[in-house]
Amino acid sequence: MMSFFACRNFIVLLVVLMGCLPSIAIEDDPAMPDIGFDIDNIPQPISPPRLVFDGFDDIRGVTINSRGVIFLADILRANLYYRKIRPSALDGATSELLMDENGHISGMLVDWDDQIVACQVKEKRLIRIDTRNGTTEEVISTTENGEPFNGPNDLVMDMIGGIYFTDPDFLHSASQANQQGVYYLPPGGSAKMVLDDLHRPNGIAISPDGMTLYVTPASDNVLMAYPVISPGRVGAPRRLAELPGPGDGMATDTDGNIYVTLPRTGKVLILSNTGRVLNTLPADGRPTDAEFGGSDYNILFVTTSKRLYAFEMNTKGHLFREPDLPMYMAEPDVRLKLPWAFAVKFKDTLTDKKLQQMSRDWNDPSRTDFSYLAGTREGLSWSDLTAEQRYMAQLLVKAVLERRGMELFENIRIVESEANRNGRGDVGPGLYWLNTYGDVGSNSTWGWRLEGHHVSLNTTYKDGKIVSVTPMFLGAQPEVIESGVYRGTRPLGAEGARARSLLASLDDEQRARAIVTDKAPSNIETPMGNAPWELDSAGLPSRDMTPDQRKRLMEIVRLFVERAQSEYARDYMANVVNPVADELVFAWKGSTKPEEAHYFRILGPEFVFEYNDGQSTLDHVHTVWRDRVRDYGAHLETPVVQGAEATP
Repeated sequence: MMSFFACRNFIVLLVVLMGCLPSIAIEDDPAMPDIGFDIDNIPQPISPPRLVFDGFDDIRGVTINSRGVIFLADILRANLYYRKIRPSALDGATSELLMDENGHISGMLVDWDDQIVACQVKEKRLIRIDTRNGTTEEVISTTENGEPFNGPNDLVMDMIGGIYFTDPDFLHSASQANQQGVYYLPPGGSAKMVLDDLHRPNGIAISPDGMTLYVTPASDNVLMAYPVISPGRVGAPRRLAELPGPGDGMATDTDGNIYVTLPRTGKVLILSNTGRVLNTLPADGRPTDAEFGGSDYNILFVTTSKRLYAFEMNTKGHLFREPDLPMYMAEPDVRLKLPWAFAVKFKDTLTDKKLQQMSRDWNDPSRTDFSYLAGTREGLSWSDLTAEQRYMAQLLVKAVLERRGMELFENIRIVESEANRNGRGDVGPGLYWLNTYGDVGSNSTWGWRLEGHHVSLNTTYKDGKIVSVTPMFLGAQPEVIESGVYRGTRPLGAEGARARSLLASLDDEQRARAIVTDKAPSNIETPMGNAPWELDSAGLPSRDMTPDQRKRLMEIVRLFVERAQSEYARDYMANVVNPVADELVFAWKGSTKPEEAHYFRILGPEFVFEYNDGQSTLDHVHTVWRDRVRDYGAHLETPVVQGAEATP
């Protein structure tokens, strides 16, 4: 039977909905209007709220370990309490002291070792607490620049065990505070600021798929949402929802709904992942934090300044649990030698439906038809991947792109998120599609493509090794990241700067040969897809350059080649580029000023590297690496990599 509490909520919602509908004759039998969510699955309590603890001064943090022990941090008393909770006996429980003088703990979480990681506000650091005896150890106390934190306030763990935490200036005046922001602490790494655009960032949560980070600033009535490009990198923000007051602690359920505590209104607001208000929960006092627990993970524990309440819900909370992915811990050199393994592991995580979306025959015409234009593609969408699948896909891409290439890819997705926020619905950080060709992971020939606006990555394998990474297209518009902690970053700025440096080193006669026209083309000059391409040899050959100029030329070549996996890049340079180093031709078209339209290329007998910033907006860069012999693995009888083969 539906409880009185649930029935009341349903009736109120139904009345509101009916009041919004026009009068329609009964015989018309109208369909239910699209209201943006499923009425039958609105998050709501299935029993009245229950008081669990009472008599505290100011509870700011709550967390539950795997054994059902609940921990409460009273920030005024500077005490940490605990109590084993049984869903059948929630009411009137008493708490026991785990530790006192804890440095005023605020947000807490339980890590994969079942130990507490907590924000110790007064000591301005993160600590780890042994839940058996209350002993502590410091996790981190300074930024990557060696500066002290303001006072970490709240934190959340992602699927690889990394921790995002907020660092507002609650202990200082605004004039005294260090830089406020949100930091990311990767497993075994150091904390790096991931966003700095909020005044006093407060509560923090992450979506079940790991694709969105939520933050509530203490100085604004808003819930902010940031696309997660990769662990520790976020894109352009959007105001997901306007709130009745500043939000505080948060939780998420398995459906992606967000539970935001509102201290000023005495309620917990439940929102969909689109920002639509679904329901509210009452809390007597100033609610400060929320956390799911219980044996079925369906009890929402809500702290107020003096009490802890429990709401038995019709939904289940989300918790990132340690994945069975031992390759996370693999040494870098092992990962680089076994890139095919990530494709196999990624494939194993997919359902039959997703495999069908992604899988193509080796001879499918789309394999040799790359495009860098905006718009949807056939294949498996990046946005449709679960958190585990997406992280395995990132490892797959990382095994081919290496550190510099992966950084370019992530920066381009940050640029795309800014464009999406500014109104472009056909681009965004999740609008990329993956297709595989052939039998993934076998010793035979197979490959994959990841593609979307301004990105086309094409990789071919044979006998357990990479034999081609071209065509490789990467572009950016605007060419500069304009907001967030990465503002000022030019994803493809190094290529343009190095080319202008080479041009500046040329004497008058050399420059006259290198600059083949003062008009830049509107785009790169090799075509999309697999159409044959031929480029004229106009320009300055490297054999007519000084040793210093040839060195500068090769630095540009390495910027393109070293986007790829190090083993492949090293062998490509040794076996393809270096033997024809004297035959390379450097050609420049357009203005020599960075703010005006320009284009350059480096042409070899079999390959070309192109860079264009000549479109009308003059902040729109395209780059491509083409190889007429090796594109799409066309000449597998003469593979590039000559070293020892990996053993699948």
